[in-house]
Amino acid sequence: MEEKIIVSLTSYGKRLNNLPVVLDTIYAQTLPPDLVVLNLAYEEVLPKEVEDYLRIHNAEINRVVDTKVYKKIIPTLKKYPKDCIISIDDDWLYPNKMIEDFMEVHKKFPNNPISGNRVIINGMQCHCGCASLVKKEYFGEYLDLFDEDVFANCKSDDIFYTYCVTKSGHPYVRTKELYYENMQPYNVGVSYSENNPTGIENTLSYLNSKFGLIDRTIELYFSIGYDNNIINIVTDIENLYKQEIKKLKVNCWELKNSNSFKLGYFLLTPFRWIKRMLKK
Repeated sequence: MEEKIIVSLTSYGKRLNNLPVVLDTIYAQTLPPDLVVLNLAYEEVLPKEVEDYLRIHNAEINRVVDTKVYKKIIPTLKKYPKDCIISIDDDWLYPNKMIEDFMEVHKKFPNNPISGNRVIINGMQCHCGCASLVKKEYFGEYLDLFDEDVFANCKSDDIFYTYCVTKSGHPYVRTKELYYENMQPYNVGVSYSENNPTGIENTLSYLNSKFGLIDRTIELYFSIGYDNNIINIVTDIENLYKQEIKKLKVNCWELKNSNSFKLGYFLLTPFRWIKRMLKK
C-alpha cells in the first residue's frame, strides 16, 4: 500500500485563530497532503470559525491528552504508523513547494527522517520542529518508551526526536531549502518547547543517562546529507582549475609540481571527498 502524506500539528489558546491562514499555505502546496491532522487537548475549545474551516477542508481533529508540544507528532505517528508525517507549527507561513521538496528527498533517503534546518549538535543533524518529515519506523523502540517522566525531563522536543531516530540507526537528513530560516512567521506566541542551550543540554543529559550515549560523527552526516550547493561549488572550482590550466602556456607536469598548485589541490581535497559522498 502506498504511503500517504499527512501534515500534523497542534495548537492552543489564541493561537488557534492562526490555523486558517497557516493551513491555507498547506492546502496551496504544489503537492498537497492527503490529510491534515490537528491534535488538540481534550479541554481545548475550538473557535467556531476555525472548526468550520477545518470541516470544509476535511481536516481531522484528533482529541488527545495534553502532552504539550509532543502531541504535535506522537499521536499522529501512532495512528498512522505506515505514512509520512510532516510536522508543522501553527505560527509559520509555508512556501508552496515545501511538501514536494520533502518528498523528493524522501524518495532518495526512504530510511531517514528529514529536517528543514542545518543545525547539528553532537554530530547529529537535528529535527526541525516547524518543518520535518518522520515515520514511526524511524524511532524503533524509543517512541514507545515516551512517558510522563520523559516528558518532564525532555523540554527540547527537537533533541528528543533527534536522539530517538539517531539511536535507532535512522539519523536525520536535511532538505535542500533552509525552511526554518526562510519561512515567514505569523502571530508568533510562546512555545511549549525549550529549544535553548539549557533545554538542549538537560534533554541530552537525561536521554544519555537513561538510554546510553550516541556514537555519531560529522562524517556520517555528510555521507547521507543532501546539499547540491556543495556539489555545485566544488564543480565550479574544479572547472575553474581546468580552464586556468588550458590558458597557461606551460608544461602541465611543471604546473602540477608547482607549490601553488599543490597547495590549491590540497585545500580542495576535503571538498572533493564530500562531493563524492554526497553523490552516492
